[in-house]
Amino acid sequence: MNNMTALVSCFARYYHTKTDGAKVFDDPLAGEILSESEKNAIAENMKNGIAFFDPNYKGGDPLGRIMNGFIAPSVIARSAFCKRHMENEIRLGARQYVIAAAGYDTSGYKIYRDIRVFELDRPEMIEDKARRVDEAGIDRENISYVGCDLGKDFIPALLNAGYDSKERTFFSLLGISFYLTQDEFARCIKTLFENSASESALVFDFPNDRDCTREQKNRLLAGGAGEEMKARYSHTDIERIAGEAGALVYELADSGDIDRDFFKTHNEMKNAEPILAPEGVSYCLMVKKGGQY
Repeated sequence: MNNMTALVSCFARYYHTKTDGAKVFDDPLAGEILSESEKNAIAENMKNGIAFFDPNYKGGDPLGRIMNGFIAPSVIARSAFCKRHMENEIRLGARQYVIAAAGYDTSGYKIYRDIRVFELDRPEMIEDKARRVDEAGIDRENISYVGCDLGKDFIPALLNAGYDSKERTFFSLLGISFYLTQDEFARCIKTLFENSASESALVFDFPNDRDCTREQKNRLLAGGAGEEMKARYSHTDIERIAGEAGALVYELADSGDIDRDFFKTHNEMKNAEPILAPEGVSYCLMVKKGGQY
């Protein structure tokens, strides 16, 4: 995930938190990570792109149309999915939270201090993230920043940061599968499970084998930001990757599941402005075999 993609994702969480009275996901820290000039610049760029997103739009809120119709749904869907499972895994005994390709994710700053949080990303991204967090005065006592390349052997850097491979862990790999080949992504999952305790859990979102207008536009946006979406996955692919990694698939959620589990209340309250999960994205919870889950 490059800086622009990470900035837009953070802006999406900020925008939803600030403007939506029927929140699906609440992220008050997202607005503190971004500067006012960045918020204004992203908002203006989005509004100026309404012809790309919705050429026939005639309403008076192009930013709202773009964010709620195209950008925010995938971001808040995966964030809400991750939050639900993170909280459950902590109740079940996880004591470490590893966020791969952390970008400007703020979920690690809102959990119990006795949970060790490890944020993994490119060194320059990690440096910028730490600067923003410090400038915002956000407490990061339980956060360890790990600069690394997820396409290479990142485990030594994670271990050097204090990660305990014998401790039950919750892993988040949001937004990663889009920009790796299937082999690279499968290898990343296998590496994490090989270096974690039994019953450790991992969540991720992935581009499925369906297609729709929103996903086509997102692929074009990714290309414009210097990132190419490299793979798609069927449910069979995901089951195979889990098996090769010594894990089990505990949940596979598609857009209909996300709409029911996370967006239903919002859409009942704001039926004129529904937020719908993207059909081309699915969500997965995997758990490492061993013991009683």
